[in-house]
Amino acid sequence: MLLNKYLEQILLSQTIEEKEKVERCLAIGLLENERINSCILKGGVNIYCIVVTSWFMMLLHKTLKFLIASISPTEVTYCDGKDTSQFSTHDYVLMNQEMLDIYAKTGFPRGALIKLTEDASYKAFTMLYIAENFIICHEIAHLLNNDFDNPDSFIQMYNDNKLMRYIEGKNHSIELKADVTGYRLISNLMKREMPEIHRNAIMLGIVSTMDVLASIEHRETYSHPSPKDRVINIAESFLPADEVKFWKDSYSKAGL
Repeated sequence: MLLNKYLEQILLSQTIEEKEKVERCLAIGLLENERINSCILKGGVNIYCIVVTSWFMMLLHKTLKFLIASISPTEVTYCDGKDTSQFSTHDYVLMNQEMLDIYAKTGFPRGALIKLTEDASYKAFTMLYIAENFIICHEIAHLLNNDFDNPDSFIQMYNDNKLMRYIEGKNHSIELKADVTGYRLISNLMKREMPEIHRNAIMLGIVSTMDVLASIEHRETYSHPSPKDRVINIAESFLPADEVKFWKDSYSKAGL
């Protein structure tokens, strides 16, 4: 399974202590459920599972393709059966937003079919790889940060006394710390698996993921910190001053 391969690659890139801690009590799996994007489930004493839904993974794939299309419309080879020369950056932004709105209401990523050039498809694949792995790294970070030690951090799942769900977003400070640890984990992964990828590309994949989550967050019971706060927090923790300014300015230009 792809997620298991991702988890294995992430752990190979970390310290022996971290690898052993995760392997002792954490698994990962894919679920088809329109009510969940990703979460941590607890099934016993110190037994946890990262759950990611296939619909959310598909949403990430499609929305990243729309992002690239909005940046470089000429790299679109097909969109909804129409002449791609008819579509502008604004059109692709609107198509993506429509898909996000539908997903927020239904849990399914319904939207226009879009195909990119080979080069653009590789960019989309790289961003998707970063996005999916950051989600996993963020969840692993909660374990490494000992966030599961508080029993009040879990709620009953589906009226099942044995299955509990970790409450993400309840404490913004905890989520920001998980982002920092998660960024460290994915940085180590990328250095091992894709050393040619610059850290700005890693940040772009993370930013895109957070923006997607923010667009659909009203489906969740609790809210994470804003994407702006999360991105700036990561940037200030790891990046040089000029790059921190770049990411701050990017949100300022967007009016955020």
